[in-house]
Amino acid sequence: DLCEDHLRALELRARIEEALREYDSARDALGGLVKLCLASNDRHRAAAAMLKQAELHLVQGENALAHALTESAEGLVRADGDTRTMGLVHLMYGKVMRKMGSSNEAFEHFERAIALLVDPRDFAERAEALYFKGAKLSESERVSEAVEVFREGVRLCEQTGFARGLAAHLSNLGSELICIGRLEEGHDAILRALAIRERMGDSVGVAQCVTALAHYALARQDFENARDLSQKAIRLNHQAGYVLGERVACLNLAKAFLGLGRKEDAKEALKVCISTAARDRAVTPPLAYAHQMWADILEAEGDAAEALRHRLNAVAILEKLELFEKVEALRQQIIDKSGA
Repeated sequence: DLCEDHLRALELRARIEEALREYDSARDALGGLVKLCLASNDRHRAAAAMLKQAELHLVQGENALAHALTESAEGLVRADGDTRTMGLVHLMYGKVMRKMGSSNEAFEHFERAIALLVDPRDFAERAEALYFKGAKLSESERVSEAVEVFREGVRLCEQTGFARGLAAHLSNLGSELICIGRLEEGHDAILRALAIRERMGDSVGVAQCVTALAHYALARQDFENARDLSQKAIRLNHQAGYVLGERVACLNLAKAFLGLGRKEDAKEALKVCISTAARDRAVTPPLAYAHQMWADILEAEGDAAEALRHRLNAVAILEKLELFEKVEALRQQIIDKSGA
């Protein structure tokens, strides 16, 4: 009927505007969709549109607005219990909480999303929840568990022909395999991911794969290649406007420069890494690691006071991320150094 045609037209318009990165126009279309759905008492469709609005706000760093919209969506469908839409709510809550630094709460939401998004049509959302679950396990240095989650994601995406999800899981799987010393298996996974990203013309995805290849080069102590790959990743991420990717690449570049004995260049890379917080306020582990690396350099130069400042910054970030084992280890390091 005409109403359904109008709803589908708004959904299509929102997808097109999002693809063009015209986020304001996409949100306008979704807002119209929400109003029509509520007028016809289609609460679940309205909630799904609200969640899409929330995601667009999240992309632009408007975390509070994203959280408020997710709460509104939850309010529409909460009374219906464990529905598919509630699975989507948990997925969005997880992404919002992760961006805001509440990683343990985010992990719980991703677990709930995985439990609820079991219908075959939910493969993309389930793959996304698995991806973020694996990322949290990785941040907590539960690498073997992360490997298994990413393998599950690879299987799901292969079975459903979900190329974008497959590339994301392969890239992270490769990085985790490198962390446990399975360098060549990890390298192969990353190259598979890169080939998919290049076919798709996905500049951000290509940048992520190049960053993963830099991890591989660092693990092999091939510092010149790691430097070149990291510089390429920085350029690609910057061009695509992906600040968090640029942050990771800058950290890798600093590691490469240190490996090459270029301490001043390493400090400059760390400075850029830390400065990304002004462009994207998301709290992520690389910020803490950058402060720790800078502290080590300053300490070697005899600047204990400034080194302590950076270590305390790292502690604050790790606390925000709820990575408490790392917090305690770093605090003990500070105590040991102060008593030396």
